Amino acid sequence: MAVGRAADLAAKVDVLEITVIRINIGELRMRSIKDWENRKAWRGDYDAFDARQQTVLRWMQNHARHQLTHYDGIIDQLVGSSR
Repeated sequence: MAVGRAADLAAKVDVLEITVIRINIGELRMRSIKDWENRKAWRGDYDAFDARQQTVLRWMQNHARHQLTHYDGIIDQLVGSSR
């Protein structure tokens, strides 16, 4: 049963069409840092000014995935359909 569900999910993933809204790299960096600061501001426990480049790159990847695609909706559909 689980093997059949996994195969069904894999087939759905194979035909996914993912589009990404294109923005320039500087805009992506700025938006990513701003988003991170907004999420953490209420806790007061992190200052993006001190973030390492590798950390900012990870924020940029996350921002692109969650804000510039329909990633979250796709995951919700796939997870819901695989249950």
